[in-house]
Amino acid sequence: MKIALLVHSQTGKTMRFAEIIREQLQGTGHDVTLTSLKAEPPVKAPVKQPWPFRLVDVGDHGECEAILVGGPVWAFGASPVVMASLELLPLQGKLFVPFVTMALPFVGLGGKQAIRSMTTLAAAKGAHTLPGHAAPLLFRRQGAIMEKSAQDLAQNVLAAQEKQSNGSM
Repeated sequence: MKIALLVHSQTGKTMRFAEIIREQLQGTGHDVTLTSLKAEPPVKAPVKQPWPFRLVDVGDHGECEAILVGGPVWAFGASPVVMASLELLPLQGKLFVPFVTMALPFVGLGGKQAIRSMTTLAAAKGAHTLPGHAAPLLFRRQGAIMEKSAQDLAQNVLAAQEKQSNGSM
């Protein structure tokens, strides 16, 4: 399966999560393209009011069968760069999986809300959504959480691909 993996990362933690996800997906035989989402001017956290910016290059990704988008949790929600990219992406009929990283220790402190808002927007654009993944900084175990989440995500994508092949999606 051809997969686009788009990530907004300011500190490098979300990019690290995306790289782990890419490795897991490639390990299950997928062709994965990793793209870093950039805004001009750069958007800084936390964003409490509208921040005027434009995305530098989201890319087309029309040929991809699955699109995964990730970013940090800011102010208990998805980063505005991630949400703006979702508005531009061709999601109709594609598999979509959101993922986030967060500095707080529990996913209920913004992670669930960020995943929900990303999933809702993707579904409204006609995507087939799969469960999202959040990697909180939980007692300094974020690396282990990222590894486990990436494994689960890759298995979910593989299962969805098999369902698609069987025509049941």
